[in-house]
Amino acid sequence: MVTEDKESSSVHNESSPEKSGTAPGASQTILSRKMRKILDSQLETDFETQEALKELSSFFTENTLKNRRYLRGEIERRSLQINLDFLESFGKVKSALESVRNEVTAINASCVVMKNQLDATKSRTRDLVTQTTSLQDRGNTLERRELLVQTFLKKYQLTSEQIEALELKPIGKSFFDALNEASEIHAECKTWLASSGGQQTTALHIMEEMTNRQELAVQRLFRWTIDACRSSSSPSGMSPIDSDLLPLALSNVQKFRPSLVHDVIDEYCQARRTFVTRSFLDALTLGGPGGTPRPIELHAHDPQRYVGDMLAYLHQATPTEKENLVALLKHCQPIEAKNTNPAASQEEKPIFKDKVQVYEEALASITEGACRPLRSRVEQILLSEHGPLILYHLTNLIRFYCGTISHVIPRGSELINMLEDLDQLAYAQFLSILQASVQHQTSSRMALERVPGQDLVPNQSTLSLLSLLKELLNSTSVIEEKPEQQDEIINTILNPLLSSLPVSVTSFPSTDQDVYLLNSLYQIHTTLSLFKFNDDRLSKLENDMDLHIDTLSSEQTSNLIANLGLQPICSMIVSNGDAEKPLSQVEGMDIKSLKVFLNKFDSFLIAPEDYLLVQIKLLASSAHRKSISKRSLQLVSATYKQLYEAVVDPKNAYNNPESVVNKTPDQVDLLLHL
Repeated sequence: MVTEDKESSSVHNESSPEKSGTAPGASQTILSRKMRKILDSQLETDFETQEALKELSSFFTENTLKNRRYLRGEIERRSLQINLDFLESFGKVKSALESVRNEVTAINASCVVMKNQLDATKSRTRDLVTQTTSLQDRGNTLERRELLVQTFLKKYQLTSEQIEALELKPIGKSFFDALNEASEIHAECKTWLASSGGQQTTALHIMEEMTNRQELAVQRLFRWTIDACRSSSSPSGMSPIDSDLLPLALSNVQKFRPSLVHDVIDEYCQARRTFVTRSFLDALTLGGPGGTPRPIELHAHDPQRYVGDMLAYLHQATPTEKENLVALLKHCQPIEAKNTNPAASQEEKPIFKDKVQVYEEALASITEGACRPLRSRVEQILLSEHGPLILYHLTNLIRFYCGTISHVIPRGSELINMLEDLDQLAYAQFLSILQASVQHQTSSRMALERVPGQDLVPNQSTLSLLSLLKELLNSTSVIEEKPEQQDEIINTILNPLLSSLPVSVTSFPSTDQDVYLLNSLYQIHTTLSLFKFNDDRLSKLENDMDLHIDTLSSEQTSNLIANLGLQPICSMIVSNGDAEKPLSQVEGMDIKSLKVFLNKFDSFLIAPEDYLLVQIKLLASSAHRKSISKRSLQLVSATYKQLYEAVVDPKNAYNNPESVVNKTPDQVDLLLHL
């Protein structure tokens, strides 16, 4: 309070210049400095001043003289209270620190005791620690040795599971893995033994053990493979085992015992041969499952379908068997050929066959069983009484399947040889029946019985033989592979037919004979022109037809000259060529006689076809009719031209010759379409 009074009096004294004895100017100067100092201070940036003012505002609420007088005391009292609070707080901290100090002192004492005890214990157990360290080092060494032994055993010994897979468990993937592992161990020991100069007895023992295990495993695998191949003849058509297990087994047999591969393949082929034969016989007599498709024997009355179904069955079975063989040998390498010469040197290099050759030989063996039942049935059909067309169809059918199956099965196999024999038998039987049929149709007695009618077209015997020839050549294109057989078939039919044609018309007039023969040759030519490889034969037929056309042209010309009366006119023109007497004064060449001839000639020009022979109109070929007609008309035109030139010749003394022959030769040619 004293302080506040002093400060207030001081302030009061400073504010009263008269009492302080200070000059008014000096007081104003001090006040202005203070005011300037206050104004120059930046309270907004002075954090401490702001906090002080903020704290001051919490208890200095009114600016009164009393409050200002007690302000210093209040501030000091507050400061004292704060210090007292700090003192109380630090007293608590001091008590806590004293407690911590006491605990640390106790812990330190305990540690000292423990250290002393450890030192005493260490001195007493030093030997034990040394022994323990030695045992730990020995344990580490034993662990490393154990690891090495385990690594060695893992690399050079089979596990119990692998041994069990090789000897006891059913053959599967684990068996092949164990067998390959034994093979790798054997190879590793062999390399190890070679690098050590043969001084490692351990390698020898391991090699001997692996060899024994491999031998037993391969024997077991071989027996299992043989049994699996035998089971491939089951009704299902494939082995009941895993589809990839048997090929894998065969590849391992080849890997470890190449000489046994042929035994496995032979056993497989025998099993499949049994299956194919049984399936073929079932298809013949029982049909498919549930009777669908029906048994092939039910179609024995239809030779073509019967033989075709049997061949089609074998044709379908062959690719299936090839697919089975491809699956069986898919893991195998080229197979060494069998050594058929026991006296051959062991130093000779073995011959290896590629898989295609193995497939072909195996397929040839598999299909052998079906040859006998197929041969007996087809031969029975071929030797039965059938027409040439059916036999020819059977020949082409057998030849087609023989060529198709030979792309899969090699030639020289029993099936292909059997099909080739059947082909030859079918063709020989067909040719024999064809010759007998043609001979029956073209025999002298039959030819006389089948005399052509008044229309002079080929008789029924000729038409039936040509129809048979057309059907034979149209039946298939397989015969084109053997053109010599086509020629033989054509000659077998045509040669007797051509020889029999004149016999059937011996009692006919010559013109009728020529027309009939020309129609028959034309029909034969038309039939052969539909097919290839007949150029020489067609040329010969055309030459024969030209001879008959020439004969008919001569007869038609003679008939036309006789009907028109051209012969006397031609004779008189020729005979009067060197005479001094004009042609107009010759009897028969006068104007009156010429007019009679020319009137008749004009009627001929109107309808020249009316002057054709009746037999010419019966020609089957319009080209032949036109050719014969054109030749006769050309002769008529030439005769008229000769007459025209003679009439218009002044030396023949015809009055107004243009009125006698009112048509020029060109006009006549135009009317005759020449």
